[in-house]
Amino acid sequence: MLSLSLLYIHLMPHAESSLLEVHDDDDDFESLTQHDVSSVDDKQEDIELLSTPPPLPHWNLSESAVRWDAFALAQDENSLFWQTAAGLRNTFAERYGGETTARGLLDQSLITFDLESTACRLQTSKTNQVPFQISFAGYSVTTGRGNFFSQSYPMVLEKQLHTIFRLAGIDLRVRNAAIGGCPSFPYGWCLRNFLGDAPDVVSWDFAMNEAGGDPSGLEAYLRQVATQYSIVPQIIIKDTHLATQRRELVDYYRASLLDPLILHDAAVDELFQMIPEEEYRPVGLQEWRKFGAPRNSPGQTLHHPAVAEHELLAWLLTLYFLSALELLESKRESLQCEERFVKRPLPPPLHSTNATWDSLLFGDKKTQCRTSLEPIVNGKLQEIVQNGVAQEISVILPKSNMFYNQGWVYDLSDDEKKAKRNLDRFGNLGFVDSKTAYFGLFESGNLTLFVPSLNVSNLVLCEVNEQKTPTDCELSTDTTIMIGGLVAKATAIGAAGTLYLGKKICSHVVVPSSAKYSCASFNGTKYVDSNEIDGCKQQGLRVQVAIHNKHINRKEHACSISQVIWN
Repeated sequence: MLSLSLLYIHLMPHAESSLLEVHDDDDDFESLTQHDVSSVDDKQEDIELLSTPPPLPHWNLSESAVRWDAFALAQDENSLFWQTAAGLRNTFAERYGGETTARGLLDQSLITFDLESTACRLQTSKTNQVPFQISFAGYSVTTGRGNFFSQSYPMVLEKQLHTIFRLAGIDLRVRNAAIGGCPSFPYGWCLRNFLGDAPDVVSWDFAMNEAGGDPSGLEAYLRQVATQYSIVPQIIIKDTHLATQRRELVDYYRASLLDPLILHDAAVDELFQMIPEEEYRPVGLQEWRKFGAPRNSPGQTLHHPAVAEHELLAWLLTLYFLSALELLESKRESLQCEERFVKRPLPPPLHSTNATWDSLLFGDKKTQCRTSLEPIVNGKLQEIVQNGVAQEISVILPKSNMFYNQGWVYDLSDDEKKAKRNLDRFGNLGFVDSKTAYFGLFESGNLTLFVPSLNVSNLVLCEVNEQKTPTDCELSTDTTIMIGGLVAKATAIGAAGTLYLGKKICSHVVVPSSAKYSCASFNGTKYVDSNEIDGCKQQGLRVQVAIHNKHINRKEHACSISQVIWN
């Protein structure tokens, strides 16, 4: 591979022929006057200027960087692990302007807190011989819209880290569970459904939907991460560098989170300003807006990263986890990991509003979730749907009123169907996320759900996240909700992080104190009715939802339910 300096020279535009002729013709040079000689000297300076690439930015490394980055931790050893590590470091440096610039870019783009804790997580996986699981959550940005799914930064990260993890004796698993158009909540209530029961690392990448740096959605998400898992996973927060309130929030929860990692690529903007000509930029920052999927594929918009940006994000995370592996390999005997992951009490929430749903958002109790969104590991909504559904056919096919007269219809929204069909034109591009839901009208009657828990005090019903108009169904006002045989009051949740395109999609339902519990058993697919005589396998609450607004119709979007959450 060409060195960076040679690469720059190789990419330089050729000098104009008229300038070259000045000093190619010796006879003409001898006959020039002094004025002409000065003119020649000026032109020579122009030639030299054209031949000199603009300087790359020089960032002074922070004090923390010289202790945690992979270059600082490198060791000159001949083992295959250290040779492979050197190869990753060198490739990163070559792609991003040489070691000095690349290390500066790394330092500018990552805010780290405790690399040793990350190394201890790796040590635990290695000692227990269990896979090290990194599970990514997020929006369409994380899924890689506009590109192939395999080109999304989580998938590129897995490809780049696979070999070095194997050489360290650790099995790496990376899961991209992002769902396009899904905000922090209800996603955050369903972390174990989407990310798995025991991930080592999880992520938050919802900044695009929560613009302006409002920290309340992230705070609720962080508290759910700390609450839902017996061992608090590391959290990667991909955010804009301008979101100072969210950075301060991470500091506030640092004791509970141990080794959070904040990721952004704002330093690239500075580099682009210094080097506006693309041909002079480091090779990893060229063709910055070139998408990987065929031209005119869905998602090729300004707010979606193209291939080069996904690759940069993957490289930044690659170098961080490489640092943790290098620390593990060099300090294996001296790492202090005992008692490191003992759960610590959460501090009081900073952005609680004392609303009725605050205990669900910011509480310290585990939530339970059933969802129809994909991709999920477990906890399908269909498990708790007992009665009131129409015959199920392919979600891609159109549905007539006949289906809605049979009951609630398991389907995609019209907008989601169009998006799926558009993707199909390009072979689907490998995407795995989907937003199905149960849709209902007045004619659909009661949808009966069974919530398999005792002492349920709060319930949340969420519509499928899609664009809404003022005439669309609102679960809190257009439906009647019965819980345990009693009418329950529903309130639309307006907390930051729960809105989709500014619209309220979730409703909080207070469970009546005298609600009657019922018996059911799980047949391997769903909960079915049982009774005390047969042997009550599971006690829980029967929830019935019916649309009482006769003006809701298919054209203006039916009512929908895609998530049920309770604690």
